[in-house]
Amino acid sequence: MNSDPIVTHVSKLTALCRRSRQSVFQRYVFTCLLICQILVLGLMFRVWDFDASTRIRFTWDIDNAWNHAVDALQSGPSFFGGVVNVYNPASHIYTDYPSRLRFYIVTAWVDLIHHWAGSSARHTDADSWPMLLVNFLFEVAAAAGMYFFCRTRLSQTKSLLAACALWLSLALIGNTFVWPQWDCWVLAPVLWTEWAVLDRRWLLAGICFGCGTMLKGQTLFCLPWLLVFMLLYPLPPDRPAGILGWNPTAAAMSWFIRTSRRLAQFALGVAIVIFLMTLPFTMRHNLYWLKIYTHQINMVQPMSVDFWNIPWILVRQYGWCRSNLTWSPHWLSMIPSMTISHWLDATVAIWLIVLALFSRRAFHFSRVLLAPGTAFAIFGVLVPGMHERYG
Repeated sequence: MNSDPIVTHVSKLTALCRRSRQSVFQRYVFTCLLICQILVLGLMFRVWDFDASTRIRFTWDIDNAWNHAVDALQSGPSFFGGVVNVYNPASHIYTDYPSRLRFYIVTAWVDLIHHWAGSSARHTDADSWPMLLVNFLFEVAAAAGMYFFCRTRLSQTKSLLAACALWLSLALIGNTFVWPQWDCWVLAPVLWTEWAVLDRRWLLAGICFGCGTMLKGQTLFCLPWLLVFMLLYPLPPDRPAGILGWNPTAAAMSWFIRTSRRLAQFALGVAIVIFLMTLPFTMRHNLYWLKIYTHQINMVQPMSVDFWNIPWILVRQYGWCRSNLTWSPHWLSMIPSMTISHWLDATVAIWLIVLALFSRRAFHFSRVLLAPGTAFAIFGVLVPGMHERYG
C-alpha cells in the first residue's frame, strides 16, 4: 500500500479530472442529442402544417415568385442571364423584385423544377418543397444566430431556450409553411449581424448585413439603431481612451478614430456584398436596377391590412392626414414647415437614439437583447410611410 501522501493526492486529482472530462463529454452528447430531437420535431411539425393547410393556404406570394422567375428564364439562356435581362430597360417586364440575392434563389428554384418536369410545368404543391427547404435552412440559421447572439450575454441554458423558442415559434412556422413567403430570410442575417457587432467583428457584421439587404429590404429597418449603437459602443477600459479619459481632446480623438474604423469596416462589408450582387446588372444595364429599387421605396403608404399603426389610426379615427401642416413658421423662412409625417419621423429618430443609449448602458446585462426587436416595433408603430407588408 502506497502511504506517500503526495502520490495519493495526485491520484485523487487525476481521478477527479477524469470524471470531470467524462461529465463534460456526457453533457455535450446529451445537448447534441436534444438539439437534434428539437430540430426533427420542428421539421415534422412544419411538414404537417403544410400538408394540413391545403385548403386555407395563402399561395399568392409563392405564385408571384414563380411567375417572376418564369419571366426571367424566358428572357435569357440561363437563370443567371435571365435575371440580368429582366432589368433591361427594353424588356418591358414588370418586376417587384429589385436586384437581390432573393431573385437569384427564386429563379434557380424554378429552373430546377423545369429540369425535372419540363419547361411547360405549372406550379403545384410538390414544386414548392425546394423553396420550403430554403425556408427551413434559413430558420435553422436564425435559431443558431439567436443562440450565439444571446450567448454573448446569457448562459448556455438560457441561450438554448431562446433559440428553441424561435425555432418552435408558431408565428414563424405559420409564416413559412402555412403562408409561404420569405420573411424568415430576414432573421438569420440580422441576428448574425448583431452577434458580430457585439463580438466586435465589424467587417463580418457588414457582410452579414449586406447579405440581408440583398435578400429582403426589411433588413434596413435595423440600420438606424445599429449605426447609433456602433457610435455609442462602450470602449474597454484598457484602451487608450480609458486611460486618457481625463483629457477631452484625447478622448474625442480616440472616439473618432475607433468609430471611423468601425463604420469603415462595416460599410466595406456591406459594399462588397452589394457590389458583387449588382455588378452583372450594372455592367449590362448601367444603374437601371437602382431605379427600380428607388421606385419601390417611394411607393409608401400607411399600413392598412391586419394592422393599425398610429398614422393609420390618426387618419381613420380623427381624419388627420399625414400630410397636414401642423406648424408653418412664416416668420423664419429657414425653418421648414412641419407635417404630421415629419413629427412621426422625428419621434422614430428620437426613440432609436434613446434605444441605442439604453443598449449602451445595459451592455453588460441581458436587457441589451431587447433592443433589436424593439427597433422593429418602433418602425411598425410609428413610421407614417410604410407598406403593410412590412408590419
